[in-house]
Amino acid sequence: MPRQPLMSAAEAYQLMAEWNDDLEGMEALVLEGKKFVRLPEEELGHFYSADCYVFLCRYWMVRKIYHHINAKLSNLWLIAILLLIKSATGYN
Repeated sequence: MPRQPLMSAAEAYQLMAEWNDDLEGMEALVLEGKKFVRLPEEELGHFYSADCYVFLCRYWMVRKIYHHINAKLSNLWLIAILLLIKSATGYN
């Protein structure tokens, strides 16, 4: 698979801003031997060419879950109202 073309700096900053809205926490890890260990606080932002880094990001998804649940509840309320109207009017 060919590499994706580079995005512009403006696109990268836009994505970063969008993703950071929901970012709950981030943990930096570095590979030492065969294990990943937490990167010391004083080394954050310093990268060395022989090291392998992993950043574990936790995102808060309440907005997306809330909208999904809200849509489901709206549909259930609509069905309940239609059933009440149906039973009240005797319409089959």
